[in-house]
Amino acid sequence: MLLLGAAIQLVGVLFLGALARKLGVSKRLVLTLGALALISTGVWFVRAFRRRNEPDLSILRVETDLFEHREIKPHFINPCCFGEDFAGWLRGELSKDSEFRLTEPWQEDWGWGFEASRDGDCFYVTLHYGEKEPVDHSARWAVAIDPCRGWLPLHDVLGRFDRPALQRLRDRTWQILGDTPGIRVVGHG
Repeated sequence: MLLLGAAIQLVGVLFLGALARKLGVSKRLVLTLGALALISTGVWFVRAFRRRNEPDLSILRVETDLFEHREIKPHFINPCCFGEDFAGWLRGELSKDSEFRLTEPWQEDWGWGFEASRDGDCFYVTLHYGEKEPVDHSARWAVAIDPCRGWLPLHDVLGRFDRPALQRLRDRTWQILGDTPGIRVVGHG
């Protein structure tokens, strides 16, 4: 997998180099950007490879019947894009004593989420419905908290976000979920 990622990046760098020559862009600039892309992708692949057998501590899996997961709403992007009320509730709980500025929840094709920001750092709090269709029993959910990233994972290379703040946000969120009656923590990853 690491070799595949590196090969894809190398082809991309070669393509950009050819395009830069054609457009008259500095070869040094293209090589610098290409090197950053290779390094950041390599770091991401190495970390992913190293952690493949470890639980991902940025994700908490829970089961609950407290939030809507039976009625498909007309505004859903996908049929099972549940989590609107779950995201709103979690945002409300976090806002009671949070050091973070929290956005209103928004919908994506995979579920719902909101941003938590503090001193220039941005973190995504996302909720994913874990079933393939509406169910009559308690639903499985995945709650993830990660740094906001662009297309190039420079955060992984440069470490340019407040890791203790990210950990505090995760700890507080896990505490809220673990302490709420009706929500059962299943595990990480």
